[in-house]
Amino acid sequence: MSRTQIWVIALTIAAAVTIGQMIGFQTFQLGLIKVTLPPLIFAFFFGLLFNPAIIPPLSRLIGPGAGQRSAQLVGPAVMPVIVILTAGIGSSFDELLGLAPALFAQEFGNIGTMLIAMPVAVLLFRMGRESIGATFSIAREGGIAFIFDKYGANTPEATGIMGVYICGTFFGTIMFAVMPPLVASSGIFDMNALAMACGNGSGSMMAACAASLEASLAEPGDNLIEELAAASNFASGVSNLFVIIFITIPLAELYFRTLSNIRQPIAASGRQMGGFGNESDDGLAIPVSRAEQFLRDIRLSFIAICAAAFAHLVVGLGSVELLYGLATIFVMTVFGYGLARLFPLRILPDLFWVSMVAMVACWPGVPGSETIRALIDPVSFMAAITALMAFAAIGISAREVSLFKRFGLQFIVVAFFVFFGTFMGSAVIAEAVIRFTPSL
Repeated sequence: MSRTQIWVIALTIAAAVTIGQMIGFQTFQLGLIKVTLPPLIFAFFFGLLFNPAIIPPLSRLIGPGAGQRSAQLVGPAVMPVIVILTAGIGSSFDELLGLAPALFAQEFGNIGTMLIAMPVAVLLFRMGRESIGATFSIAREGGIAFIFDKYGANTPEATGIMGVYICGTFFGTIMFAVMPPLVASSGIFDMNALAMACGNGSGSMMAACAASLEASLAEPGDNLIEELAAASNFASGVSNLFVIIFITIPLAELYFRTLSNIRQPIAASGRQMGGFGNESDDGLAIPVSRAEQFLRDIRLSFIAICAAAFAHLVVGLGSVELLYGLATIFVMTVFGYGLARLFPLRILPDLFWVSMVAMVACWPGVPGSETIRALIDPVSFMAAITALMAFAAIGISAREVSLFKRFGLQFIVVAFFVFFGTFMGSAVIAEAVIRFTPSL
């Protein structure tokens, strides 16, 4: 990607952020339900309109291949937002510790994913073993890696999980932003349970979910929803692989056999995606050294920091204190990436290490923790997540658009039930633990 293309992409992100921030919060009534849409929703939709993979004529302006390369922005762009979220875990540790049983228990919400989504896949659409990969979890990166390792990249199971993953790329984040206020309006669930349920998705899903829930329920200045969502995401990241190996995959196999006896699935017919695990977002293998990847991720995280700064300026939140806060967030992001690359085996994702750095840095009693927390406080979580959503929209590649079209309605419907089942399953379990544990 040339320097000109980077500037054009940066300007399109700035345009999407500006539009989203200027529209601001919009509240409307759907019957008895009151829905509040935060700026991140509008930044995402206008980001899609600036994406050359979705609007092909824009490729003449940005250049060929830029749409695919811009997808590399999304992962590093999440990290500054993760720092903002997980910094609150350390400073609020005593408050969150009492909710630890619910935080870890809600990871079993993936069972709700399977119970709700697999009957749709097998009984309605007569999917074969694709339904196992599609419905055993919410299709996070760890789940994808496990499926590729256990079943292979050219299998029906891999097709299933990648189908849901691609659908999640398009509307998973938006669904996690719209769904929580709708569920909260029922009055059935405790706010803390819904905040924990936000943590089962990807980093961008979790951030969007927390922001939307906070806009609907939280008092100004109350960061508990952000902190619970981040703590839940962290707990999910730690326990997710063990739950997959020992619980959800064995249950998915048994559930699939049971449902298949009720209605025979149609054999998989050419829907596999060959070589998906060995390609970059634009379909080209791009081997890079650990040092090159480190420098690339740092540069992209810096662009994300600049976008967050711009999102603040648009709504008049610019200040010297803001610059200090963003600089502190950037330093912690760099340190987290550095730790991730010190270990020869990349078992844990970058998000884990960045989260650990932010959490420890703000832990009560750690030298300088109060100063670091004070530096971060002027940074608006809502402005930062609005910038991230613009990245997510513009980062959708042409290859993902093609795969999305190829999967068709079946995977879209199944993905909807996967996301709904995961959120509701986690919320129900967290709510049960909170209600029936007196100490909570």
